[in-house]
Amino acid sequence: MQLLYAYFSGSVEDIEDGRKRLNFVFMRIYDLYHLLLLLLIELNDFARLKMERAKKKNLPTEEDLNPNTKFVDNKVVEILRKNKHLKEYLEKRKFSWFYHKEILQDIYNKLTSDKEYYKFMKNKEDLSFDADKYILRYLIEVILYNDKDFFKFLEMQSIFWVDNVDFVLLAVSITIE
Repeated sequence: MQLLYAYFSGSVEDIEDGRKRLNFVFMRIYDLYHLLLLLLIELNDFARLKMERAKKKNLPTEEDLNPNTKFVDNKVVEILRKNKHLKEYLEKRKFSWFYHKEILQDIYNKLTSDKEYYKFMKNKEDLSFDADKYILRYLIEVILYNDKDFFKFLEMQSIFWVDNVDFVLLAVSITIE
């Protein structure tokens, strides 16, 4: 919107320059969309790794040895993990959360301490696709949407993302649905 305003107010000299700038902003939005889809996959991987480490403790508890795998067995994440377009885009853009494990840890802690996550995990009979969608949409629409630290992190990564995070979170939620 800012680029359109700039064009019509006369601060963008020619239409081609305005089109290039607008295309650049759209590509950053598209990047953020893919990065947030990757976040769901890597958060799932983070949870799986945490479970595996707990099993290898010197004195593992019964829960460590027989963990509830409902979140790590999420069917929606498996579909995302196998999505050819997503894989190609992420490889092409070299996106990863590898260097931002503290963000994954923080989001994971916020999710796992939430009462909705607890209810999701406790209901071991409901292993439905809808239940898996629900917890991911809850993560996106409630946990991430209200996470100021997450927004600050994204702003530090790209100034083009801060104005579009709400929109992209909605797009990711719709994709999950």
